[in-house]
Amino acid sequence: MTRALRLRLLTAISVALAVLTACGAFAARAPASSDGVVSFHRPAGDGPNAVARYWTAKRIAAARPLDATVNARGRLRVERSTAPRNHPIPFTSGPVTDAFLSGAIVHGKLFARLKGLDNECSATSVSSLNRSVILTAGHCVYNRRKGFARKLAFVPAYNNHLRPLGTWPYDSVYIPREWYQRNDNDFDFAAVVTDPQDGRAVNDAVGAVPLVANYPREQQTYAAFGYPINFADAQQMWRCDSPYGGDDPSAGPGTEQPAIAIGCDMGDGASGGGWIVSGAGIGSLTSFSYDGHPNVLYGPYFGDRALAVFGKAESVVPGAAEALERRFAACVQESRGCSHRFVAGDAPVLRFKDRDQANTSYRACVESPTAGRECASARTGARGESAYLSYFPGETGRHVAEWSVDGQVVERWVFKVRPENA
Repeated sequence: MTRALRLRLLTAISVALAVLTACGAFAARAPASSDGVVSFHRPAGDGPNAVARYWTAKRIAAARPLDATVNARGRLRVERSTAPRNHPIPFTSGPVTDAFLSGAIVHGKLFARLKGLDNECSATSVSSLNRSVILTAGHCVYNRRKGFARKLAFVPAYNNHLRPLGTWPYDSVYIPREWYQRNDNDFDFAAVVTDPQDGRAVNDAVGAVPLVANYPREQQTYAAFGYPINFADAQQMWRCDSPYGGDDPSAGPGTEQPAIAIGCDMGDGASGGGWIVSGAGIGSLTSFSYDGHPNVLYGPYFGDRALAVFGKAESVVPGAAEALERRFAACVQESRGCSHRFVAGDAPVLRFKDRDQANTSYRACVESPTAGRECASARTGARGESAYLSYFPGETGRHVAEWSVDGQVVERWVFKVRPENA
């Protein structure tokens, strides 16, 4: 290497060092350590005015707390918190000392058994066409991994192990598709149809509140009821009164109807308890809360899906599901048995059995392709078997036979009548 080249190289290095030194005037100074104390002094770019200007209202709102936790190895991990903010919501809380005087007997406990474990929630009697519907949380009656709960029983105005208005077993359960498929918090609600007791439906026996759906979220007040374990060991009805406290902060950007918040200090056991909207009717119920977010409860907003679920439930005739458990047996047959292929001129026979008891009145109807519907009534005999009803098809093609007991279809068969030599 020539001398001139060496000089140029050294000059380049000198220039680079000069740039680094100049840049260093604007960079953060390295922390200094002395006597076990480490110090850091504000860089020139962090002047008092610059710092004050940086913290705009928007940046302050977007700032997140730091969360420090110790892992299983004893190491401290510090992360930016993702927990929702706890904006205090004013509320009042206290026991319902007399459910009868206060009109709160529409609320009660819901007991259920899920995968071998007995659980309890809260629920509310809701005014329905069949006078038999209560509302509760979806997670009280269904879990994606464990399926539907069994042995459901509603105890209105439950108080310290007493059942002043009796026990109302369930007939059927209806939940939103969103809760069934993915346990979506925004759809954590369920409609439960109860069986009548002593000839009375639950709405008639204890009263009911109307369903309120698609109402304005803002400027509403709520009275939430339930049986929280953190008060009186879940043995007494509790109540919280609160204004609307905002929407679920974790709801996705595309969520049309996110869950709503109220201030309340009720804990486990209050799930499913109704939220009465401005004294008008039930507009939500207790669903979930966040760890580190005290005294705030969230409940689903009742929109079109709530109306659909409730509509299905209130159209049910309690007890009809039992009739559909194939207690009955029916068959389209003639002398050669059910597998016979009917041809024009054959006279099919409608045979009906009541497997559990004799002397059952029933009605058999057959609908032909064009001639319409023909029906006849009969009764099973002493052994639960019917006298055969003959049907004379006037045309070939698809025929549908139905058997009904007390107006409820309990069996349905489809059979075909073919042309001769078919």
